[in-house]
Amino acid sequence: MRSADLIMRVVRLYRPDRNPLRRSSDRWEAAVVAVLVSLALLSLWPAVWIASAMYESGVRAEAAAPPGRALVVIRYTTGRWRSPDGAVVVGKGLAPPASQADTIRQVWLDGRHEIAPRPRDPQELALAAGITGLGTALTAAGLLAVVYMWVRFFLDRRRLTRWGDDWLVADRRWRRPRQA
Repeated sequence: MRSADLIMRVVRLYRPDRNPLRRSSDRWEAAVVAVLVSLALLSLWPAVWIASAMYESGVRAEAAAPPGRALVVIRYTTGRWRSPDGAVVVGKGLAPPASQADTIRQVWLDGRHEIAPRPRDPQELALAAGITGLGTALTAAGLLAVVYMWVRFFLDRRRLTRWGDDWLVADRRWRRPRQA
């Protein structure tokens, strides 16, 4: 089945018309679907905004990060480096376990001249922002799908109750009297 055929089926299912067999619950369901689709499309804007803001804040943080410093590994997790004011600083926890003593590694420092994580590359920032935006959009779509299922459940209960009532009326009307 082509996607155009599928779209036309959905449109025919939920379009407002004067079909005498269409119940009021069908019209309510069509209205709920229209509102939920509109909300899903509107939720794309906050998702893009969140991803854009995350990317821009990462780029600003990367630009504000001081350049890397040379770290001389003393032991596996201890090292020393010079701070911007020229003082020698000893720190722990950055060197990988396979590092040899007296090897030189590049490190980044935070505002207190302590070892900080490496700033993210632009590709990493774009990937993280994209995943965040996609997650936001999927979360909104999931919540809207749950709302749709909840509404559909209650409308189906109402349809089945009315259908049963209509069959009782029809059964009374069409039943032949028992002959003794």
